[in-house]
Amino acid sequence: MPSPLLAALREGRIAGVDVFDVEPLPADHPTRTAPRLPATPHLGYVSRANHERYYGQAAEGVRAYLAGTPVRVLGG
Repeated sequence: MPSPLLAALREGRIAGVDVFDVEPLPADHPTRTAPRLPATPHLGYVSRANHERYYGQAAEGVRAYLAGTPVRVLGG
């Protein structure tokens, strides 16, 4: 019986995957030969805008902490 992931790929209901339940994906795994499978190595989120936001917020956090006014404080 085919997996739900393989069925969704074959039917065109999903466009690609970034994470698998078994990693690294074995060489003989049926997903490797699935049609329409753009698979990325956990890089599906990477874009210039995401990097600018991530590193911008990290720098903002360090500056605020050093100034004695931390931002995005967890807990309470």
